[in-house]
Amino acid sequence: MSELQALYRINKVLTDSEMVAARQLMQLSDEDNSNSINRKNKKKFDYDEDDDEEYDRSSQDEITSKKIEEIFGKEEDFIVERQARKKRFRSLQSIYKVTKPMKTA
Repeated sequence: MSELQALYRINKVLTDSEMVAARQLMQLSDEDNSNSINRKNKKKFDYDEDDDEEYDRSSQDEITSKKIEEIFGKEEDFIVERQARKKRFRSLQSIYKVTKPMKTA
């Protein structure tokens, strides 16, 4: 989390909602890491573990995807929202039109 705060201080481009989203992604990542550690610590059985690991990995990926989708919404919704944003900056042409020339002495 301190890495995110350091980046924020340097760039100051992340909005509050982006910071919250980044924290939530970090939490999801931590949950995924702890789940994989727990799986490694479980007692091993005699049957084929490769199939189980692949099943666990795919089910964990699905769970993570659903959590991300639950938090942020579907990707298509995000794309539409991004396109609907207003322009934040004026063009140089519009600035030059309204600016009076300076008198040089």
